[in-house]
Amino acid sequence: MNERDPKHVTLPSAREDAFRAKPHADTPQTRSASYRLAFTDAEFLLREELRPVRLQLELLKPELELLARGIERTIVIFGSARIAEPVTAEARLQGAERAAADAPGDERLWRRASSSSAAAEAPGGGSAGIRDTGEVSGLESGP
Repeated sequence: MNERDPKHVTLPSAREDAFRAKPHADTPQTRSASYRLAFTDAEFLLREELRPVRLQLELLKPELELLARGIERTIVIFGSARIAEPVTAEARLQGAERAAADAPGDERLWRRASSSSAAAEAPGGGSAGIRDTGEVSGLESGP
């Protein structure tokens, strides 16, 4: 029998199905992809037509993990790992400005200096800004 309450479960678990479906004999039939269960067949799951199913699984997986751990609320912050700490951004800006000043006709260097300037002035301050956001949201959410 299975580990669940037999009064409420009449079907085997997916793990039990997968175990039972393992071929017991090595024959052309058991080596065929059509013999494998769909949920154990990676080649099948990676087909383009199953993209919506994979997307649904990607959303469901963390939801189930959060529920299993008793986590009721989360905050998702979209950003970039490329956001440098303020000191690093400032050093990059100074280097880009020096390079651009040394080659006034090089448009690429001026664009890099401009980009570095925007990064140095960006609000949030890299991981420090994320930590601040976490502290504030933790205070506002309560226990």
